[in-house]
Amino acid sequence: MRSVLDRQLYRGRPGTNIEVCDVLTRDKKLLCVKRMDGSDKMSHLFQRGSMSARMLLDDNDYRERVMGGLHRLDPSAEFGSAGEWTVVYAIATGKEGDLGEIMYFFSRAALKMHGAAVGGRGFKVAIAKIRHTAIAK
Repeated sequence: MRSVLDRQLYRGRPGTNIEVCDVLTRDKKLLCVKRMDGSDKMSHLFQRGSMSARMLLDDNDYRERVMGGLHRLDPSAEFGSAGEWTVVYAIATGKEGDLGEIMYFFSRAALKMHGAAVGGRGFKVAIAKIRHTAIAK
């Protein structure tokens, strides 16, 4: 089971509008999804994941918002520790090959930096490739 949080912004302190993730799963995975259409979109994806990890630990209101989504899936769920959570960067592309080989240079650098920030806070980090095919019009 999963809870779709796409485009549902957390509005915290003035100027704080954050999309937690696109999909939250019962097993505490925060799926952040973007199509690989440029380094700027990839940077946004990686920033969103690291911001969510930081906010989960540092902002009680944010954590309550995320836990509200998790409680819709499992009413008895508890936050637990950061190590029970995984930030999943899901990248949609039609390009063949391993993500490490086909991602833009700056995207690989941003992933490494933000992945280290997420992992440094105790969260697990995963990357997933989603096969994306163009729809004929």
